[in-house]
Amino acid sequence: MTLEMKTVEIRVKLLGFLARLHGSGEAALRFDESPRLRDLLEKLARRKRRFRKAIFDEDGGLRWNLLILVNRRDISVLEGLDTRLRDGDEVVLAPVSHIG
Repeated sequence: MTLEMKTVEIRVKLLGFLARLHGSGEAALRFDESPRLRDLLEKLARRKRRFRKAIFDEDGGLRWNLLILVNRRDISVLEGLDTRLRDGDEVVLAPVSHIG
């Protein structure tokens, strides 16, 4: 009996200047097991220093001017960076600006 490792694939859409910093507006990332949102963002930003600085602050938290959706739900109503992702999930990162 052989055990098959099923990989988890998460689709990512990057909007606005985030797409430019990353070099593409879309990505598909694969993991050996169900990642947390933080794991996905770390992997996405691994080789893109300017992109990393655009999404994470100096303390490793998310920047205030980002909207992140998992399957069209704001992560603030989920588990934030600890949100578990499943195969086929879609994550959208959008920059937000407030004018007041």
